[in-house]
Parts: sequence; C-alpha cells; structure tokens
Amino acid sequence: MASTRKRGTKYMGLYRDADGNQRSAGSYPTQKAAKAAAVLAEAGVMPVKTEAAMPAKIRGKATVASYAMEWFPAHPMAPHTAYVYEQVLRKHIIPAVGGRVLADVTSADIRAYFRTLEKAGTSKALLAKIKTVLSRMFQTACEDRRIPYNPVRGVKFQAVPPKRRRALTADEWRRVRKYLTNAAADVIARAVAKVAPGTSVESSAPVAAIEARDLLADIGQVLGDRRAKLADLPARLRKLAPGWGEYRTLAGVQLRDLFDAEGVRTTNTGNVLRVYPADVRRVLAERSAGGEVR
Repeated sequence: MASTRKRGTKYMGLYRDADGNQRSAGSYPTQKAAKAAAVLAEAGVMPVKTEAAMPAKIRGKATVASYAMEWFPAHPMAPHTAYVYEQVLRKHIIPAVGGRVLADVTSADIRAYFRTLEKAGTSKALLAKIKTVLSRMFQTACEDRRIPYNPVRGVKFQAVPPKRRRALTADEWRRVRKYLTNAAADVIARAVAKVAPGTSVESSAPVAAIEARDLLADIGQVLGDRRAKLADLPARLRKLAPGWGEYRTLAGVQLRDLFDAEGVRTTNTGNVLRVYPADVRRVLAERSAGGEVR
C-alpha cells in the first residue's frame, strides 16, 4: 500500500514491489505529490524512477541512511562539492550500508565494503571520494557522540591499476593522419618534434606520449623539512612546473581532499591547514614499495 514519509523538508513516496520490498518513488515538495507518485509506481501505470527505501530506525536506533540525511544538509559546501557528496551518498554509500544501524558499523564492515568495490573494478578516484565522504560523515557522528569511534579511519584500499597508455605506431599514425586537416597534422608534428627532437611521425618510431604529472610526488619535492601551510603549496607547485595548467588554478583547500584520500595527516590550527613533510614522504615511499594506498 502506498504511503509517505517526511524526509527533511520534502516527502518520500513509498510503496511495495512485487516481492514485498518497500521502495521509494522519489522525494517531492508536498505529501500529496509523494503519495500520487507512490500510487502510480505501485500500480505500474507509468514508469517511475525508484530506489530502495531504507528504514529510518532499527530497534529504535538511527540507521546510516537517516543519519546521512541529517548530516549532509548541516554541512555547507561549494555547489560542486555538494553535488559530488550527494551523488556518492545516493549511488554508493546508502545502497551499501544505509540499512545498517549507525552505531553497529565496524571497521571490518567498511573493509569488506571496499573489498567489494575493488573486485568490481572501481576506479581509484571514485574509491577516494567514497572514503572521504564516509570518513567525514562517521567522524562527525563520533564528535557528536553518536558512535564511539570512526570505523573508516585506518581502512585502506587498493585500486585496480589503470591500463598503461601506449604510443601510436607509425602505421597507426598514418591511419589517423588521413582524417586530420593539414593544419592539425602540422600542429601535432611540431608538438612531437618539440617534446622529442628527432622523432618523426612518419618514421617507424612511435609517436611520443606526453606523461601526466604526479601531484603528490610534486608536493613531496616542494616541501621542506618543516610543516607547511596548504595555502602556500600551489605557489610552490607553479614554480616547480610553470607550464602545467592544472597548477595555475589550484587552491590550497583543494589539496585537503587529496591528502585525505592518500592517508596524509593534516592539521587545522586557527583555521590554517598544514601538512607534515614526513607524512607525505611516508605515503610516497609506501606507494613506490608497492604498498596499499589509503
């Protein structure tokens, strides 16, 4: 039977599927609209985008899903960051652990979740985002004394290594060359000659590939022996690689997400974020030794 549940300032339409599982027909600004959508979804009259509905409480205890809906709106973020967090919560975290009691989630549960993601071939970037959102949410719950500790802290993940890029062979270049204008081909030829003087795109030698920079490794180069302010690092990186476009718009606060994902400790004193060089170099050493990545 169709019903509704208040969810923040909106209402969720609920119904039972053919297997008897409670599902959501989406959130709506009014209870009437939510009820109408749930009725249509239950009757199968029209296609409705649905998702599994998680219980708000189990045995009187708050679930991860209900706490996430409480935690997310209470943390002001930049629009893009808020969009990323909402997508990670809705598509990954809540479907996986949303039905669990918040206080019952353990580090073993989080490790098992990441092992599942790894087996599914989840990218390193997405694993890092999921861990960042999970850790911040559980850390807030810990600070609010809703749970005794943050079960995400110390959990590591190992992403599937990306496929190595391969340079074009001369025959492949000739096939691509047919679809390029003369001007475009000349630009590519000049770029290749500048990157690797003496390399001809018409010869049997492969076309030179341009490698991307490693942000964490570059940070390790520009750090001194004392802890540094995150706000000072972008200027040092621009000095190290003045021609690298991504460093031109890089801000210190953006580095916090990188450090969180890599397991590098940062401190916040008087709203000034700082990082210890030893922590950065430790992570780099673990990575070069083939260790796990946080």
